Amino acid sequence: MIVYFLDQKTLQIKDVIETYSYDLKYDEETNSTSNFKIHKNPNAQQNDFVIFKINNKTKYQGIINEIQGEKGSEQVQIVVSDISNLFNRQIYIDNESLMDTSLEDFLYYTINKFFKNGDDDSKIAMSYISIVQTTQTSVKEPINDEDGIYNFHTFMTNCRQNKNISVDFKISQNEILVTIANIDSKPVIRIDTTNNDVINYKKVYELNITSKVTVKCGDTNNILNYYLLNNRTISTDKNDENRADGVLKTIYVDTQDKALEQATNTFKGNRYNHLVEFEIKQDSKIVNTDDLTIGRQIKIKTKDGIIDSYISSIEVDGSSNFIKYKSGNIRVDLIDKLKQQPYKVGVNKVDRANVKSSYSTGNNNTYNCSYINTINNKIYSVLSNNTNIDNLRTVGTHGIFNATGTLPSGYSQTNNNIFIEVLMWSYDYGRQILHDVRTTNTYVRNLSNNVWQSWKQINMT
Repeated sequence: MIVYFLDQKTLQIKDVIETYSYDLKYDEETNSTSNFKIHKNPNAQQNDFVIFKINNKTKYQGIINEIQGEKGSEQVQIVVSDISNLFNRQIYIDNESLMDTSLEDFLYYTINKFFKNGDDDSKIAMSYISIVQTTQTSVKEPINDEDGIYNFHTFMTNCRQNKNISVDFKISQNEILVTIANIDSKPVIRIDTTNNDVINYKKVYELNITSKVTVKCGDTNNILNYYLLNNRTISTDKNDENRADGVLKTIYVDTQDKALEQATNTFKGNRYNHLVEFEIKQDSKIVNTDDLTIGRQIKIKTKDGIIDSYISSIEVDGSSNFIKYKSGNIRVDLIDKLKQQPYKVGVNKVDRANVKSSYSTGNNNTYNCSYINTINNKIYSVLSNNTNIDNLRTVGTHGIFNATGTLPSGYSQTNNNIFIEVLMWSYDYGRQILHDVRTTNTYVRNLSNNVWQSWKQINMT
C-alpha cells in the first residue's frame, strides 16, 4: 500500500512512502484510530493529511495524530484518525431554522460558516474545502447541545444514523470535496454469510428493546412519556392495549419541541440494537467490498433468516486477505464500549441535568434521585421493572426493581432492588455482577455455553 502525505494547509504532496504494515479502522460507534508502519520518518507532521492507495484506488483518508519513531529510525509508526474528524470540534448553534427547509441546507450552512470560512477567521479557515449539496430532505435532527454548544462530528453521525443524510469526504491535491446527500435511495447490499467468501460470522442481540421513553424538557420542566406499540408506531397513551414490552429510557432535551423527535430517534435505535460481525474476501466476486462503506444499508442472510442492518465498522489489516465488518450499534469489547460512551447521543447531557426525580417500587419505597441517571450514587444505563435477569445480556449497568429470574439465595421478586453489571464476551459467554442497593452484598455468576452458573457472594472493598 502506498501512502501519500499532504500538507494540512495547501494539500500539496509532501511525501510518498510504501507501508509495510497497516491496520485501518473506520468505526462510527467508537471513532477508533488507525495505524501503519513505514521504514523511515516521513516529511510530514501532526494534522497533515494521508491518503492510502492500492493499485491507484483510494482505500483510506485520514489525519495524522502522532508520528512515533526517532529521527532516522527505520521503524516508524503513524497513528491517524478518519478524515471526518476534520469536523470533530465544538461549535455553537446558529441558524437552526434552516432545518425547516431541509436538513442538508443546515449542514451546508454550518460547514461553510464554521469550517470553510472559519467563522470569519481567516487564520483557521479551511479555504481548501469545496461543498456540494445534492439533495434537500424535509426532516430535522435535534441538536444535543449544552448551553448552545455541540460537537458537529457527533451531529453528522446522528444525521446519518437517524435520517440517512450523509457527509462524505474526498481528498485531492487541490481540495477536499465535501458532499452532503440523502443516501436513502442507494440500493441495499445483500450479504450471504453461507457463502465461502464470507467467514467468521457471529451475532449478539440486544434482548431488551426500548418500549418507553421519558423525556425531561429543559425549557418547561415538563416530563413527557412516549410508548412504543407492537405495530412500531408511537403513542402517548400509557393504557394502549397494544403497547410493546421492553425497558424504559430517560432522555433530556433543552426545548420541548424536540421531545417527540428525540423519542422517535431512541425508538429507531431498536432496529440496530445488535452487533453482527463477519469478514469478506477483499477480492470477492460475490460482494464488491468497495461498495461496503460506513452507513451502507445491508441485508445479512444467515442460516436463521435475514437481518436488516448497516455497516458501522470496517477494519482492513494488511496481513489478511479479508476485510472485517461490524454492523449495528452494540459493542461488547470493553475498550470499544469505553470509547463509545462519550460519543453517543445524549448520554452526557442527561447525566449532568440538575433534575430532582423519584421512582416508586410499589413496595412503599421511593428512591429520590439527584440526577436522572443516578440512584443511591450508582450510575445505571437502563432502568427497568420486573426484568427477568436470566435473559439479561445487554452490556452495561442496569437498575432493576422487582427483578425476576434466578436470584441469589434469600432474595424474592417482591424484596429486591438491585443493580446488575453485565459483561458479555459473546451471546453464550458472559458475567453478571449483582449489587444490593440497600446493603453491601455483592454476587457474581458466569454464563457458560448459554447456561447461567450459580450465584456466588463476593467481598467488595
